[in-house]
Parts: sequence; structure tokens; C-alpha cells
Amino acid sequence: MMPSHEAVISGIELIPYEIRLSNPVHASVGTWNSQSHVLLILYTDKNITGFAEIPPRLMIYGETIKSILGLKDEIETIIKGHNLFDRDGLWWKLRFIEGNNTLKAALDIACVDAASKLLKIPTYRFLGGDSKPIQVTALLGLGEPDKVLSEAEELNTQYGIQSFKIKGGINYQRDIEICKKLRNKFTDSIIYLDANHGYDITTINKLLPQLTKYIDWIEEPASGGYIVSRRQIGNSGIIPILGDEMCRTVEEVASKVLDGSCQMISIKTARTGFFLSEKIVNLCSSLGIPVLIGTQGEGLLGVACGVHFTCLNHSYMNLPGELMYHLKAIDSIFLGKYPISEGMIRPNNDYGLGINIDWDKLNFYRIDK
Repeated sequence: MMPSHEAVISGIELIPYEIRLSNPVHASVGTWNSQSHVLLILYTDKNITGFAEIPPRLMIYGETIKSILGLKDEIETIIKGHNLFDRDGLWWKLRFIEGNNTLKAALDIACVDAASKLLKIPTYRFLGGDSKPIQVTALLGLGEPDKVLSEAEELNTQYGIQSFKIKGGINYQRDIEICKKLRNKFTDSIIYLDANHGYDITTINKLLPQLTKYIDWIEEPASGGYIVSRRQIGNSGIIPILGDEMCRTVEEVASKVLDGSCQMISIKTARTGFFLSEKIVNLCSSLGIPVLIGTQGEGLLGVACGVHFTCLNHSYMNLPGELMYHLKAIDSIFLGKYPISEGMIRPNNDYGLGINIDWDKLNFYRIDK
């Protein structure tokens, strides 16, 4: 007989939904007008459910809502009857499913959420961490420099934000101007630029020397196809390079760190779950590579994952996390308290991730019925 604290997976449910953003988020790779995501509900034989949010990104992982929903039966066949606590075994079973980063990550997250609820502890405690406030980075989209600066000032006034990530990669002169304006206003803040692979090598060589006065690091300045040039940029020492889309797996992180392409790594639990994200932290900490929690455009549930994961690794993950994207949406299907004040977000101490579903809103925003 299985002990009372054990449980097995009995099935999953995948529900697509769409919630409009209050303002479009523009980047060099495209524009987002809504959160078009999938809610994963994981069921167990103990009537405990786990939740996870799946944000598909066709241009990064090759996933769409349709492709995720199409794998439901195959995934369920693989994981049904699996021990909720055997996370290594779960990833081993999923090893022959190529790609599908966010779907596999969501299965890991939902298992941890359910297991934490079964043990009646918060997820950060299940992972081995402790509660702590975490400094938050605000994401500033493409726009006219004065408008972007005004947005930063509003976030600073309302939430006490002192760390800013600027979307760029289309007009390098505009990027320099906004970085300069932000630095002049927020002299002691953390400021960095996310180019989303937008620059060619000629532009990068002109841009980076001018940016060093205004930003602390730059994220994904050029296409991953520029292998030699990215290594040269990274090894030049001009400015630290933060790896994101080129660091989707543990293996990719190891490759980009060891060849000098990246001096920092953005971890997204939405693509590596808790299990593989911890492997990335362990790898980077052994090599002295700073890491931070990045955003995949998540709602409150995805933000909660980043908060709990940072609480696990607070002795090493001391950089601000991108943990307020959920406030860009006009509404939410998630219920849970993760207040932001004085530039910090605090974890929810309820069982699991501390997130419940507003079923009425889910039924309103779901797009499969």
C-alpha cells in the first residue's frame, strides 16, 4: 500500500485562454497584444490538483496553443500513474519528446504545486528554500524615449521599482537615447537592454561602446546564428552579455557559458520548470556566472513560480527578477496574493504556489468553447 503522503498522477487537463494586455508590448521579434496561454491542471489519485501556466512562443520554442493541445493524449499516456514526487523520473520519461519546452516545464511545475499542497507546505519550502522579499525588475517596451521614461517614473512612484529592462533592437540610436535618459534619472538603479537578437554585427560594434556608460548589461544583442561574432562580443569584455533565447536548456547554457558567449543567464521556469532550472543554477554557481529570473510574459501563476524558485536560491540569485509582467494584463484568471511594494515582491505562504483559479473568469476567457 502506498504511504498516505504519496500520490500518483491520474490525468491532466489543458485549457487555452486569452486575456488582452492593457497596452501592446512591442519587441524586435514581434508584438504581443494579449496573454494567449494554456492552463494545465494536473490531477492525482488523492484529489489534489496542481496548476501551471503554459506560455507558448512559436518564435522561440516552436510551440503554439494548437500544438500543445494536440499532445494531450500522448503526454497523459506517458505520465499517468507516475509518482508525483519522482521529478527526475518524470523528466526521464519525457526525454524523447523533442522541444515542447513550456509544456514539459509545466508538467514539472504542476507536480511540485500538487506535491506541496499534499504536504501542506508552500512550494519554496518543498524546494528547500525560505521566504524572502525579492527585488523586482520592470519591463519597459519599445516606444518614444520620453514616453518610456514616463512609464519608468510611474512604476517607481507606484511600486518603488528601481530596476528596469528596456526592450530594443530595432533603432540603436533610440536605444542609446532611452538608456541615457533612464540613467540620468535613475543614477543608482539597475538598467539593462534586451535587443531580442535585433542587431547585426556592424551595429553592435558601434552600439556597445556607447552603451557602457548607461546600462549594466545587454541581453541577446545578436542572432544566435552569428556564432563566432557572439563569442567575440562576449569575450571582448566591453559589457556583460545576458543569455536568454540561446540558453533554453541546461546543455545550451553550458555551451554558451563555456565558449564565452554569455557572462550571465536568464532562467525562465516556464521553459525549464523547477527541476532543470535548479540544474542551471548549480552549473552557473559552480562557474561564478550570475543568474536572474526572466519573464516569459506570464500571468500571476507564472510569476509565482519565479518567486518561489528565487526563494530556493536566494543566497546566489541576488539580482532583481522580472516578476511583474502579470500587471500588464487587463484581468486575471488567477487568485493569489503577491503584493509589490518598495520595489519588492513577497511570496505567498499558502500551500503550494498559493494560487487558485477563478473558474468564472476562466470560463469567460477560455477560447476552446
